[in-house]
Amino acid sequence: MSNTTSLARLALLALAGLAVGGPAPSARAEFLADFSGNTSVTSTGPNTTKLDGVYNFAVLNRTGGTSGDTFGTGLSNFDSYFNAGTGSGGLNTSAKYLYLFEVVNSPSGKALIQQVMTSLYHASDITSWGSFYSLTQEGEVTGVGFKDNKGAIGVPPDTASGNYFGSDTLTFDGVAHTGVTNPGVMILADGSSVTPLDVFMDGNNLRTVFSISNEPNQLANNSRSVLIGFTSDFDPTMGSFNMRNSSSTPSTIYGAAPIPNPEPSALVLAGVGVAGLLGVALCRRRSAAVTPA
Repeated sequence: MSNTTSLARLALLALAGLAVGGPAPSARAEFLADFSGNTSVTSTGPNTTKLDGVYNFAVLNRTGGTSGDTFGTGLSNFDSYFNAGTGSGGLNTSAKYLYLFEVVNSPSGKALIQQVMTSLYHASDITSWGSFYSLTQEGEVTGVGFKDNKGAIGVPPDTASGNYFGSDTLTFDGVAHTGVTNPGVMILADGSSVTPLDVFMDGNNLRTVFSISNEPNQLANNSRSVLIGFTSDFDPTMGSFNMRNSSSTPSTIYGAAPIPNPEPSALVLAGVGVAGLLGVALCRRRSAAVTPA
C-alpha cells in the first residue's frame, strides 16, 4: 500500500472515530448494552466507617416504545410509577432517552449512604427527573427495580450476598462494567426498597438524597433504592457520580456512570481538524513528489 493511500485511510478513520464518539445507539426502544451495567466504589477509611456502594445503571432508547412503557423497560405500566423530583414536571415521554440507576449499599460497607450525585455537563441536558415507586393506602412502598437473568437486583436485608446488574463480582474500582443478560425492570413488592427523600438539580448535578442532617440514613448496609432516573434528548457517554455517607467526618467516593453528551458537534469538529491536518500532510507529500530535483 502506498504512503498516499495510507494517509487517506488514516484521515477517514480518524474522522469517523471522533465523529461517532462511541457505539451508535439502538434504533428501537430497549436497554442499550454499552450503557447498562454496574459500578462499585469503596472508601479507604477505618472499617467502622467504610463506605461501599454499587451504582447499577441503564440507558433506554424511546423509539418504538409502547403506551404506558414509553422506553421499553418491559413493565407494561412503568411510566405510572414515576414520582417527579423537586423542580421537575411529569416524566417526559417525548425525550429520546431514559437514564436509570439504582443504588445498593453493599454487604461489606459499614457506613450509611446519605446521598448520590450524578454530574452532568449542563442542568439543561435533562428534561425530567425523579424516582419510580408507588405507595399503598397503608404507606407501604411498592418500588420498581432492575432485574436480569437471575431476578431482582440488589441486596435483600436477610442475606450477605447480592445480584447486581451485570457482573456479580464487585471490583470496587470505580469503573463501569457492562454486559447484562436479559435486562429489565420489575415490581419490588416486599417493601425492601428505599425511596429517596428528594431528587433535584443542584447546579449541574443531579442530587439524590436519602437522608438529611441529624436524621438516620435510610440507605443502610444491605439495602437498595428504588429506581431513580432522568430523561434527555442527548446520546449517552460515560461521566461520573459520587456517593457520600452521613458520618460526622463524611467520605465521598467516585465512579463512572452514563450521562447525556450535549456536544457531539465538538467531536465532529475535532475529527474534521484531524482530517484537515492529515490532508495538509498529504498535499505536501504529493508536492514533494513532483518537485524537480
